[in-house]
Amino acid sequence: MEGIEAFILDEVWGILANESIQLKGQDVYQQNFIDDLRNEVINLNDQHKNAQNSIEELSNKFSGLDLLIDWFNWHTATGKGIIYSKYKKTFIKSQNNGDNIIQQMTIDEQEEITKIKKEKVKQIFAIDASQVRFNYKGLQTIQGPIDDKFDVFEMPDLFYINYLLKSYLCFGGEKHALIQYRYHNHSRDKKNTEFGIQTNVKLLEKFKNNNFMTNFIFNIEQEAIRVIILEQIDYDQDKTIFIELLKPQSRLPELTIETLIERKWSYYINKDKNQIFAIKEKSFIAKLNEIYNKCKQENVDYSEWLQVGKKKQVFSCEVNKLPFALDPQTLDVYQYSFKQEKNQFQWNVIETFKFPKNYNDGKYQKVNEFTYTEILNRESFEFKYVAFKFLLSKTGRDPRLNEIQSAVDKMYKEIDQVNLGQVVEIKKILDKQTQVLSLLKHLFHGSRKNDPQNILSFENGLDMRYSNNGAHGIGLYFADNSQYSLNYAYNQNGKKQMFLCTVITGLSSSSGGGQGARMPAAIPGKQGELFDSFNNGLGGHFVVYDNQKSYPGYLITF
Repeated sequence: MEGIEAFILDEVWGILANESIQLKGQDVYQQNFIDDLRNEVINLNDQHKNAQNSIEELSNKFSGLDLLIDWFNWHTATGKGIIYSKYKKTFIKSQNNGDNIIQQMTIDEQEEITKIKKEKVKQIFAIDASQVRFNYKGLQTIQGPIDDKFDVFEMPDLFYINYLLKSYLCFGGEKHALIQYRYHNHSRDKKNTEFGIQTNVKLLEKFKNNNFMTNFIFNIEQEAIRVIILEQIDYDQDKTIFIELLKPQSRLPELTIETLIERKWSYYINKDKNQIFAIKEKSFIAKLNEIYNKCKQENVDYSEWLQVGKKKQVFSCEVNKLPFALDPQTLDVYQYSFKQEKNQFQWNVIETFKFPKNYNDGKYQKVNEFTYTEILNRESFEFKYVAFKFLLSKTGRDPRLNEIQSAVDKMYKEIDQVNLGQVVEIKKILDKQTQVLSLLKHLFHGSRKNDPQNILSFENGLDMRYSNNGAHGIGLYFADNSQYSLNYAYNQNGKKQMFLCTVITGLSSSSGGGQGARMPAAIPGKQGELFDSFNNGLGGHFVVYDNQKSYPGYLITF
């Protein structure tokens, strides 16, 4: 199928075959043609034919399809040829009156979008191209993986990313900034939001008017982003598509994460906010945390009687609200609230695992002249994080644990549901020999029959010179879940041990690998550059072929 007529027919075939979508011509003559063409397409579609095997028959019937080209060019220039009544009044803005969703934003919102365009790109908003009816022929296409130097703001409104045998339709330029702004606001205030954008991209140069407009309706709810493409929607049915977040891969990954410090509770009585009282009693604070967490985690309203001094009060907490208490004798209402500030915790080999200056302190255990260990305090952030990640992935993979910050966020929400007592102890390994490494992922490693004590006391830590020729060559093997590494856990005297390692997976690829491999695959189109690691696709396994790209930071005993 060749030619402009074939391209246009392929693009609008589904719309012509859908009688619920209203089509308009520029004049009566063009309207009659569109109506006649639609009737023919509906008949052919009912015979299970498509644009590709119908182009010749339609061209013969209408003595060519020049009128289709004229109508399509007029529609792409004005947006008036295809009518979606359900959303038209709210979202579709005609170019004739100059309306534009971004222009309708306030000055403050415009300034915020300008700031976003100066920030490092955290994610790219993408649609699985297989769910998009239109094939944007001639659209700019990028070969993945995308690294953190990729400038999405220099891209057109729409562009393709091809990665891991899939194609994604992505948003660039100010459209990306607008989506990012709305998504950031939702993450902050948790309010559902709906908004529309209109993209305009250049396609095949053969068109008289090769600007192609598409209208998208976004809905963000509970941090999930869905989109409706108006040009492919049925008139009476929402066809929503989930937006995927493509994370730029980095050779210099983020080292700093946000942690939450202890809540500071206070209360006021009978709506008198002028007198606020701080709560200092630890047992009472613990009970307030318990009530609030139970309500939040189980998503249910909760009430119970509590002894407060010499009085009993009814404590209640409703979903998505703060606790309050009622004194049944005085009928006073106590309204509780808290402040919880965020702290920053930096994970990198130099700071997190550096050799202690005061190594004679009793909390450190000497292994040799260049290695000491520290048994983590069970109440410390590090212990809770490592134990939580280990226990939660012990029964299988959880994609929400792959990124460090998302794993920390999940820990704060669900740690009360996990029995940390299953973990006997966690040792942190502190080493003089650690070199400057940038942390990307926390991955598990089982040493099988090799005593972990020999690994942590060895100056190189994990050393692939002692590795066998595995399924993907001679390298260091890791998993993103402890369940898989249980098969390789060190077992002695009824207790098991495995490492949680810091690993630079960097730009990782499922290409390459195989027995005998000694290095990652080459990056396509980038002469002389290699990926940083091998991965097995969606299986959560990684192999690095360089001793300097991993560090066995925590030894878990269970």
